[in-house]
Amino acid sequence: MPSVEAIPVNLVELVNAGDLECECMACHLPLELKHGPVEWKLTWRFPGPYPVPGEDTMLLCEPCYRDWIEHPDELGGFPRASHRV
Repeated sequence: MPSVEAIPVNLVELVNAGDLECECMACHLPLELKHGPVEWKLTWRFPGPYPVPGEDTMLLCEPCYRDWIEHPDELGGFPRASHRV
């Protein structure tokens, strides 16, 4: 099996260059509003009973991050880790 070389990614450089977009999976922003720049990395724990329990990590703008943190009951889970990027 051929090996796959990991290419290091500097997340700060990508964020500063504006090359990343908000990855909100359950966005409540009105369609006519544009997402701001990515400011947060959020790891979310989905306990289930969805097809399988698990976690996902998203890069989020400030309004989407606040939505996930302030309304976990509506979004089905809880934050496991977060930090500014």
